[in-house]
Amino acid sequence: MSPVAIKRPFPNDANDDNDAHHPPKRAHAMTFAAKLNAKTLRQLQEAFKANPEVDFTKALPKNYSSRLASRLADQDTPCLSSDEEESDESTPMPLPTSPASIVHPLSEVAQGLLGLRADDIRSTPSAELTKALANLIQKSDLIWQSSSTKSRYVARCNHQLVLKSIGSSSDFTEYTTLQYLQRQRPQIQVPQPHGLVISGKSAYLLMSYIPGVTLADAWPLLQESEKESISKKLDTIFSDLRQLQRPAEFPLGGVAGDGCKDTRRNTRISKTPLHTSAELWDFQYSDAPVGSKTYLEFLRRLTSPFIARECVFTHGDLRPANIMVQPDADGSYQVTGIIDWEMSEYPRVFHRQGFQRDGFRILHGISRSCDTR
Repeated sequence: MSPVAIKRPFPNDANDDNDAHHPPKRAHAMTFAAKLNAKTLRQLQEAFKANPEVDFTKALPKNYSSRLASRLADQDTPCLSSDEEESDESTPMPLPTSPASIVHPLSEVAQGLLGLRADDIRSTPSAELTKALANLIQKSDLIWQSSSTKSRYVARCNHQLVLKSIGSSSDFTEYTTLQYLQRQRPQIQVPQPHGLVISGKSAYLLMSYIPGVTLADAWPLLQESEKESISKKLDTIFSDLRQLQRPAEFPLGGVAGDGCKDTRRNTRISKTPLHTSAELWDFQYSDAPVGSKTYLEFLRRLTSPFIARECVFTHGDLRPANIMVQPDADGSYQVTGIIDWEMSEYPRVFHRQGFQRDGFRILHGISRSCDTR
């Protein structure tokens, strides 16, 4: 099982998660074709400033026409706000350079993108795999990048797959969770796993692309009836998810057995498996830098009614930025998927953080399904 991730109730690193908390300033969503043109236009403007007599045909990015054509094929899919778009230009995605290895098998789609043949994949030298992975990243579009750790980013490879780079070559919580949900709850709309590769200190997760925009971006534009409809749909999704109760023999955490993790300050991982909410509480406060024993005992009594409930599976970082929606033919918004499962876990602790403003309305149904168990 992968670690239980205990996060601060009001995280200071809000812009570092997601697939990410969104900044206060917002702009209308752009298609990927529009995003490519906006970036190209800025590059041409910079070239003109440097040399007013520049030949624009030579200043265009390589493969511009083919890249634009592939994006036009999916031109109705909104992309990102302009605030997020800036990181695509200012900070390139770090590329893998160390010998690479496959941890979880690559799907046929992933093999095709990497230019690998199924018959030869086991004998592919690690250096060639690294080169293929780097080439794929270079041809992909940046969707999100952490403001503090540039090696953490998400890139769209094509209309089918995205690649997620995480700054750890040993924490596979998100990938194993997607595999788990694929087996246990295939009806829940989440990214489908397509393979995992490690290189150096990073892991690269390949998964299916979830179309649409985040609920964080769409929510202010929705009508009251649409907000209520989405809330009910989320109620159905998470009521279904919470039917996944932890088997008695499973330790707390995710689904890969790696112990419990506390990331509120520096990352700590439990040295022994934890099986009860009381043991999790002890671990959580075992290294508290402040607070007397009396105060900690008060907190235990205050929280014990909540931590003693049944242990069911939880997303761990549920917020509007991790919920994707898209308008259908009649203009009403549908939930297209739930993303960013790296904090998923047993049990259901810190599930409701990250909802602000009128976000309580989103959680209305979800809260009912949580609290009746």
